[in-house]
Amino acid sequence: MTNSSVFGSGASVAGFFLNDSGFFFTPDNLGAPSLSHWRTRATTISPTVVLQDGRVEMVVGAPGGGLIPTSIVQTMVYVLDYDMDPLEAVRMPRLFSTPTGPTIQLETGFTAEALERAHRSLATAREIFGSDHPTLGKSLGIVGLVLHRSGESAAAEPYLRQSLEIFRETQPEGHFRTARAEVLLGSCLTALGRLREAEPLLTHGVESLAARYDADHPYLREAREELAVHRRASRKSDLLSD
Repeated sequence: MTNSSVFGSGASVAGFFLNDSGFFFTPDNLGAPSLSHWRTRATTISPTVVLQDGRVEMVVGAPGGGLIPTSIVQTMVYVLDYDMDPLEAVRMPRLFSTPTGPTIQLETGFTAEALERAHRSLATAREIFGSDHPTLGKSLGIVGLVLHRSGESAAAEPYLRQSLEIFRETQPEGHFRTARAEVLLGSCLTALGRLREAEPLLTHGVESLAARYDADHPYLREAREELAVHRRASRKSDLLSD
């Protein structure tokens, strides 16, 4: 059972909060998510028991919504394949796919070797899809994101610019991928101190995302946080120039 939000629906029975995840069902006849008697909804909660020769080898579970399955699998790989201590495995960086498309999110802490593999995958994407395909734009954005989050913003900039150019050419006005690429490049330029260049990118990216998503959507929250960082940096720059 999962409550989805902190206290689920806010209603309790016999001391248990009822979940608020009925919105995953649909009245359309789409198979598993369709409304029907005695049907439970699909969920990513996946507590796992690993057995070896009939004995319990490992028990693992995780919070995190859509990130749960990949968190569990990667922790298992770190422990079972790389002989790590469970605590060490939990502290290792992870990568996640996103529900909105073939995009990969990487936590900070990956090695230069992992980044080199990302570069090789980027070269493969160029060969397969050509130089102006949205999938290449995503791959360029991933490499730029890893570099930027690792403190290599100057190295990240050309990747992020190419990613944004591809999305602007291949996606309709206001598309969320273009907006996110604008925000990420704006964040990179802010880190480089190029605040005037960053401002229109961040502002337009936030406006585009706000037109598409509710205020609590993670894409919009992240974009607004980046815009707030830019504004603080701009105020600090103005004070120093005075």
